[in-house]
Amino acid sequence: MTASRSLGAVVMPPDVGTAVRQEHDHDITAPVLTYHRPRRDWVFIVGPGSGSTLGTAARTALHRAGVRVLTEGQQVWLPMSDQPLTWYWIWPPTTAQALPSRSTVLTTASRQLLTGRR
Repeated sequence: MTASRSLGAVVMPPDVGTAVRQEHDHDITAPVLTYHRPRRDWVFIVGPGSGSTLGTAARTALHRAGVRVLTEGQQVWLPMSDQPLTWYWIWPPTTAQALPSRSTVLTTASRQLLTGRR
């Protein structure tokens, strides 16, 4: 998959990803994938950004925690099998119509980091 303005990815460490999924267990239906190695980053597949921009403190917290947004044109390797031997789905896609916005995922991650709830 190639990141674009309408389809992208937010990459984060597993502990931040777990906190984001737990906070929005039913609200964020983002497909999440990772690579079969210890402590490998999680990749949230997201739709376009929407809503307000993040403040300086939130952007700093995300950067320090290793959360990043893939820029337009960067590649995401999607899983090619159901076996977790290489890239695999932590949460597979359930529908192509319900991707959360990039902003929703980033706002949730920054809230987790700034409040220390992970």
